[in-house]
Amino acid sequence: AAAAASPMRVPALPEHASPVSGQARAQYPNKLELMLSLVGYAVGFGNIWRFPYLVYAHGGGAFLVPYALSLLFLGLPLFILEMGLGQIFRQGTLGVWNKMDLPRLRGVGAAATLCTFFIMLYYNVIMAWTIYFLGRTIGAAFSRSGLPWGDLGKQCPESLLIVRREAAQSPWIIDSRTGLFNVSHASDFWCPLSGLPRSTSQVPDGFVAVFSRPSSCPGEAAVRFWQQEVLQQSSGMDDLGGIHWGMCIALAVAWVLVYLCIVNGIKTSGKVVYVTATLPYVALFAFLVRALTLDNASLGIQFLIAPDFSELARPYVWGRAATQ
Repeated sequence: AAAAASPMRVPALPEHASPVSGQARAQYPNKLELMLSLVGYAVGFGNIWRFPYLVYAHGGGAFLVPYALSLLFLGLPLFILEMGLGQIFRQGTLGVWNKMDLPRLRGVGAAATLCTFFIMLYYNVIMAWTIYFLGRTIGAAFSRSGLPWGDLGKQCPESLLIVRREAAQSPWIIDSRTGLFNVSHASDFWCPLSGLPRSTSQVPDGFVAVFSRPSSCPGEAAVRFWQQEVLQQSSGMDDLGGIHWGMCIALAVAWVLVYLCIVNGIKTSGKVVYVTATLPYVALFAFLVRALTLDNASLGIQFLIAPDFSELARPYVWGRAATQ
């Protein structure tokens, strides 16, 4: 009778065990690694190169309005919900719906995993570009040949300038040192309302076209290196070209690095985030200092943040803000 009255003893699960399998799940050794992992999850390449582009392309400072609202009502709630469900149920994207007695929503988890897979495909391509640039930089340092995207020198393409007819023959209209227009004669030049003068531009009365070859064109050199050596762009989809072995090796290195980061779960990824989560902030700070020390930096900042509130009337802009 005493034995029948005693409560049944159920074997206790190990600490941090999965409620489904009973196996112990790995834990972050400290809260810092967890916080850095969350920061690394939230801050990445998009904050460095995509967000500034979206700002100046969709209304400047006005773009911050739909972005802030999307962050407040979509981004942060979903981020907190996802993190909270993971901490409470300690399940993956499929098992969490079973724990909430919503097995029919496992498709949402499958879709999330599939999205992550496709994101990794193109993010690793971006990583391969970075590794390729790094490899070419190291190679240039050892060979002392200079960066391949540094400058074109005498191979710089000619620039088309639209000059007032009376000043076109002046030897001072073009700076002989740089091959660029003389700033002190800026009033003698004409530019279209958007972009730069082109061969198809209609020259207004009283002006003539003048061609000048700059002595330095680092921007053109960077574009040519990107298109011809990094991407090796072909004429179209019907011309696949050959294998870019340098980029192939860079992509393989990127995938190997990803494997090494996650091979032991958070035991390895928790250590990697000390670099990957802090590096974007170091890069952002370096880019900021560099940008602020360039000539006419104030004009660039004004162009970036000057608000154009008419853009808020376009649903496309709100969609881009929500995506970001």
